[in-house]
Amino acid sequence: MSMKWRRNFIWEVYFFILCLFIGNKVYNFLHPDGTIYLYHYIFRHFHPTLAIPFILNLLQLVCTIFHLWPLLLFIFRKEVGSVRTWQVLFVIKIILDMSGQSYELSYLRSTYHDSPSTFIFVLIGSISTYVPLYMACFINAFMRKKWIENLARDEARFKAKKEKKAKRRQKKTDSLA
Repeated sequence: MSMKWRRNFIWEVYFFILCLFIGNKVYNFLHPDGTIYLYHYIFRHFHPTLAIPFILNLLQLVCTIFHLWPLLLFIFRKEVGSVRTWQVLFVIKIILDMSGQSYELSYLRSTYHDSPSTFIFVLIGSISTYVPLYMACFINAFMRKKWIENLARDEARFKAKKEKKAKRRQKKTDSLA
């Protein structure tokens, strides 16, 4: 089993799990029975300016869906677009993630008031879900060339090690015969 296959498999599993999380969030945002939809529905009816958090949350959700693309590029080691474009999109993602999470912040706040120990687990879970996505987007935006060079060097080293093992096995079978 090659090292590249194992590394890709872990990232592919993460991609699938992340798609499930994002799909659940999209459902809760768009479906009238969803919690995020209900939260913004109530807020928008209090005052028209309270639609701003809804718009920011919508933009954040669209940006998160779009950033599945750099994750796929990271998984399959492809270079598409200029580095500057990915840098700007990464900064936009950070800005929208900081400003477009009004429901999540309210949920965390209420969880903290209800049970501080549960709050810690929910906070760690919600942050750790997106850390690999940020890491892949950051590498794609700011460290792409260096990362690809390191991957090529690691794969060459792994291939040389595999060939060395094969030669040892061959010598061993030759000496037994």
